[in-house]
Amino acid sequence: MKKKIDVADLEIGMYVSELDRPWLGSPFLFQGFLIMDEKSLKNLRKECKFVYVDVLKSDTHNDKVRKRLLAVDNSPRDSKEGSDSKRGKKPFHWKITPIKHENSVEEELEEARHIYTDTQAYISGLFSDLRLGKTIKAEEAKALVSDIIGSIVRNPDAMLLLSNLQAYDENAVTHSMNVATLTLTFSRFLGMDKEELEHLGVAALLHDVGETTVPQRILSKRYGLTKEESTIMQAHATKGAEILKKQKGLPELAPIVALEHHERLNGSGYPRRLKGDEIAYYSKIVSVIDVYDRLIHVAQKSRFITSTDALKNIYDLRDRFFDAELIEKFIQCLG
Repeated sequence: MKKKIDVADLEIGMYVSELDRPWLGSPFLFQGFLIMDEKSLKNLRKECKFVYVDVLKSDTHNDKVRKRLLAVDNSPRDSKEGSDSKRGKKPFHWKITPIKHENSVEEELEEARHIYTDTQAYISGLFSDLRLGKTIKAEEAKALVSDIIGSIVRNPDAMLLLSNLQAYDENAVTHSMNVATLTLTFSRFLGMDKEELEHLGVAALLHDVGETTVPQRILSKRYGLTKEESTIMQAHATKGAEILKKQKGLPELAPIVALEHHERLNGSGYPRRLKGDEIAYYSKIVSVIDVYDRLIHVAQKSRFITSTDALKNIYDLRDRFFDAELIEKFIQCLG
């Protein structure tokens, strides 16, 4: 049960489940959180006029919380209020139209190769810097993403070809580059505007920065992890969001995608076991591409599968792990 509460009436111990605005445009890292202290109250009162409080998740043993919630009229809420905060729903309309390429693959390939190499070098340096506690060069990331978008606009097949060349490479740098390339190609196919492409491109490029906090022995192993190792590995999503939240100049979308790209529709993902529309729509896009790239780029030849088989595997998981409509559109995009 949710109740609409004026921010002036909030109490420590209440669980905020929705804001009066999209979470994506707010300074709050998590979609849904328990008010723990006066600082959280102050931030909510500064950013919002009202919020929706989940009664069942609130601390109703607290007298102030219980009395305040009981005093609030629980009449049906206006269906229009808070609709934008359902951030898991499609935030744009499909605008899929045949795209005429400006260049042939041959004409674009050399420029795409330079962009691909420069971006790989940036990511490699970035991961090294983060392990040393240094900050992210946000403007450089944005510039590289803009270059990738430019190449994709001219002819996406050149960047995709480069992404597919190293079949037996699951290196974190290569993976980040491939996820960004595929995400931008798919997002342009869906008809996103330039600003959306730039923001999502940076988020996709940095989605795995939390892996810089994972010991190399676990990253190298990756499969067949013990329960303890899996816990450490899964923490990279939360760690990544924390790292990106502290950086200046990055899109607000970046920490959200880092946090949620391992969530699944049926709640079986991590770190928060979000379900359905609790997961940001942009995170759903990156989650599909993250898994797809992991399936087709492997270090061991015995585990290699083709792109077609990878898509079949993902398609079989539609409506359980992944958004069915997104899967169908992704298959159309790759042709």
